[in-house]
Amino acid sequence: VKGITDYAVWQLVYPDSLLKADIAGEAVCTLRIDSLGIVRSKYIEATHPLFAKAAEDVIEGMREWQPAKKAGRDIDRSEERRVGKECRS
Repeated sequence: VKGITDYAVWQLVYPDSLLKADIAGEAVCTLRIDSLGIVRSKYIEATHPLFAKAAEDVIEGMREWQPAKKAGRDIDRSEERRVGKECRS
């Protein structure tokens, strides 16, 4: 899970208008990933709509999600991840 968060932070494209305005941002992404590794639902709450769009782009861009395992079997899971970047010019 730490790898997913690290990936999201590095893949996040900071919106130019927020960067120019020196606005820091953050998004909290709640995902439901099924036993096949497919995102079945997502909810994104962000400090700015453009930051929510940037977080959604990262989620959509990930090709593979690892399903959770229980007793050696893949299972559905829900998880919450916080992604953000400091913006300092």
